[in-house]
Amino acid sequence: MSKQKDQAMKAIAYLLSDEVQTKLSRIGVMPVLQKEAVIQVYGQDSLFKDKNLKAAFYNNFAPIPFKSRYDSTLLTPYAKTVPKVVMDGDYNTIFRAAEEETNKKIEAAKAK
Repeated sequence: MSKQKDQAMKAIAYLLSDEVQTKLSRIGVMPVLQKEAVIQVYGQDSLFKDKNLKAAFYNNFAPIPFKSRYDSTLLTPYAKTVPKVVMDGDYNTIFRAAEEETNKKIEAAKAK
């Protein structure tokens, strides 16, 4: 949507380059590239270089969970409840109200 699409793609290409990913990997930022050379230097310049940082790559990452068409609609009521729960502590009333609001949104979305 930017007017500078070419410059944006060049910036992304630079950030994904082997050079930048290797530098980030060395300081302990998990690299996006899954190249063996980039992963091998992971954490060598970090404060925790004496720890087993390679364990971060031992297991495969979990797949991204499925999101239904209702997920974005339902995030709002629950996001609003977290501060209320922290401040008030009345869990039952707050979650009951959030559930009611969520059910109304689901019914409205189904009616469309």
